[in-house]
Amino acid sequence: MPERIPLIGVMAHRRKSAKLPFAEAGFFANLINEGKVLGVKVFVFSPLEINWAHQRVIGWTPNNSIKTWQRNFYPFPDVVYDRLFPGKGDVNAALWRYAKSLRDSGEVIWMNSSLHGKWDVYKTLALKKEIRPYIPETIIFSDIDALLKMLQKYETVFIKPNMGTQGKGVMRLQISPSRVVRYKGRTRGGRSVAGVAGSLDELILILRAFMGERKFLIQQGLSLRVYHNAPCDVRVVVQKGVNGKWVITGHAVRVGPTEGVTSNLHGGGTAKKLIRVLREIGETDFNAQFIIAEIEDLAIKVARELDRESNKFAEFGLDVGLDTKKRVWLIEVNSKPGRKVFLHTGDYEARHNSIVNPLHYGQYLLAKKYSRYEKIYDRRGFSGGL
Repeated sequence: MPERIPLIGVMAHRRKSAKLPFAEAGFFANLINEGKVLGVKVFVFSPLEINWAHQRVIGWTPNNSIKTWQRNFYPFPDVVYDRLFPGKGDVNAALWRYAKSLRDSGEVIWMNSSLHGKWDVYKTLALKKEIRPYIPETIIFSDIDALLKMLQKYETVFIKPNMGTQGKGVMRLQISPSRVVRYKGRTRGGRSVAGVAGSLDELILILRAFMGERKFLIQQGLSLRVYHNAPCDVRVVVQKGVNGKWVITGHAVRVGPTEGVTSNLHGGGTAKKLIRVLREIGETDFNAQFIIAEIEDLAIKVARELDRESNKFAEFGLDVGLDTKKRVWLIEVNSKPGRKVFLHTGDYEARHNSIVNPLHYGQYLLAKKYSRYEKIYDRRGFSGGL
């Protein structure tokens, strides 16, 4: 292990024009404070603020308030915790290019990564026999005929961007016996849209404006349980911790606006404890614990499978639904989950664990690296020196 205090750099995009320099400023401040308790120096940095010649970065830490941050120069961190989110434009392309250069340099331990899109996730998980029954049928939106076939099969489908988060760009489509298609969703910018397409030509125009040139998927619509007439799903956060093993950090039911399409907090939703919601919708304690156990078992299996070949992920957020027949469904997975659900539910233990687990895992990776080097050194020394 290095003699100095280990450095963990949280990689994120710094917003120069916003009130707060980072979109997750509160979370990052919590990471930095918990790092002090664990004997780890944590700072936040942008890939655009790397000095490659001197192997240094501009790192940011909060002052007494998260509203003001100070900058300092740091050596390359020992561990990089990737919290960089997909975006658009030239700046986004540069962010990912420089992030990849740092990752490929071999100078740092890389912790966490981005998934390659919903379609790759679906293909990977659908191959696993014990996970496949939990996945709604999903296909690529190749043309209007593909959509019509899915509507004929399920009556209700969802279209969603292959690369997208926070429920933005998702639309629900329902076909009536009279062949009228009702649609409702949120645009890429978060604006709500709804209406009726009375003809195929009208539907094509609506979808073309909504989708643009992006790659979309069509997913089987599900008859999910609702909570007081509002859509809901279960957010499960699963992370690697102190021993590098996957553990359930916590879960909560996200409840969307009444008559909404998604339950994302960014879309105006809130969150409640899972056991409480299950009881309120009529489940006995025995059934509720059985459902929770099934959800947790699925979450661990999904995490292990997505991480099986690369071993590069540190955490996942899974969105899980429960239908009217009490069947559990995996709706979506992302590799950079938020933690606000635990504040909404008052589950402060889960909130705390969601913050410290990445730090514990970073320490684990660092100890593992230096342990490996020490073993190599000892082995070479025994056989006659380096």
